Amino acid sequence: MYPKIFLFLFLLAPQWFYAQAIPASPLPIVMIDTDGWLIFDEPKINATMQVVAHADGILNQPTDSVKAYNGSIGIELRGKTSQLLSEKKPYAIELRNKEGKKNDIELLGFPIEHDWVLLAPYSDKSLLRDVFGFALARKFDAMAYTPRTQMVELLINGEYKGVYVWTEKIKRDPFRVDIADSEKDPERNSFMLKLDKGAGFIANESWISQVLPSNALNNQRIRFLYHFPKPEKVTPTQSLYMQNWMRAFEDTLRSPGFNARNGGYRRLMDTPSFIDYMLLTELCRNVDGYRISSFFYKDEDSKDPRLHAGPVWDFNIAFGNADFCNAALTEGWAKDFNKVCGKDYWLVPFWWDRLWEDPAFRKEAADRWQTLRKSSLSDSEITKLVDELAAPIADGPAQRNFERWKIMGTKVWPNVYVGKTWEEEVTYLKEWTLARAKWMDGVVK
Repeated sequence: MYPKIFLFLFLLAPQWFYAQAIPASPLPIVMIDTDGWLIFDEPKINATMQVVAHADGILNQPTDSVKAYNGSIGIELRGKTSQLLSEKKPYAIELRNKEGKKNDIELLGFPIEHDWVLLAPYSDKSLLRDVFGFALARKFDAMAYTPRTQMVELLINGEYKGVYVWTEKIKRDPFRVDIADSEKDPERNSFMLKLDKGAGFIANESWISQVLPSNALNNQRIRFLYHFPKPEKVTPTQSLYMQNWMRAFEDTLRSPGFNARNGGYRRLMDTPSFIDYMLLTELCRNVDGYRISSFFYKDEDSKDPRLHAGPVWDFNIAFGNADFCNAALTEGWAKDFNKVCGKDYWLVPFWWDRLWEDPAFRKEAADRWQTLRKSSLSDSEITKLVDELAAPIADGPAQRNFERWKIMGTKVWPNVYVGKTWEEEVTYLKEWTLARAKWMDGVVK
């Protein structure tokens, strides 16, 4: 009799611990079990994952028998600064089948895929900046794709990890960045590149722009990183094409006739996406904007021969949450980063100042801004959006997060504002954004 009871308790133990951590939640609950293995930054380790996600306002409980997902995954740490400086780690997830192969399925209402990211809001004590930034980006719909998000509560090996953001990894995909697959067919000339810190251990992962960034005080250069095709899959022919194409783009931008009606930058650049990218980056004054976690892509020439800005990524130290390089000021251009922090290793390419020299570009940007401010970006709509995003975590999840991570009321790099409560942090986010939008009203015209 007793062995059976102990066996029952042993089998029940993980669910019991989960239930103690999260009695019930309005957010989906993600439970990951690594069988005791530590999670590293590459390679992904094998694990299992259960997701409880009811619809129609039904609260989620770890012990619920109905699971949105119950199967194998691969998991690893991800991110650069967020991984090194935050106790609350972000993760990359790969859904796998029983044979350990990639498993494309629909999950949490998102289109079918196998690659996902768990963002970990930590220094952002509103817990909202990433979901808020992505939600705003969807209003700037000239950028064709913005990662979808869902706030969740996470447990790993029975340990409560707090509120996370389940989101899509930026990649070429019919439901994400929908461009031709030049990995499978190297004859196609589509590509995606990014400005970022780089992995540091991938051979030939980037190349150097021939145009020096302005106000560089330490001889810094702009590096373009291959994102698609992946660096290890880029053929020499593809690499040469991408480098030559970007050189032609930059040469056109810095030429005397850069804004000519025929032969100017518009034949090489999707102007509406660049305008939306710029307006959003300025609205949130993302101190990493333009220079880190910045993506650009081009489809094959037969479909669209122009460079597109986006998708956007990483808002955790935007919206007034950084104490360096004037990032918390609601006045002043984010694109002027090099003038403020010319010693930083990652600088802003010259593109944005050059585009702003074009009266036609400025006029388009002003018209676009004014249209948005009269509709989906009015003060009332911004306030409404923050309130809607905050509502699901106000009753339980936010409190549990800060019981787990006891940082409320404490400065965490790179905080400028330190609220005493989560509610105060949300109010600061809201008021900062409204003040920033008011400043832009006076200069984007």
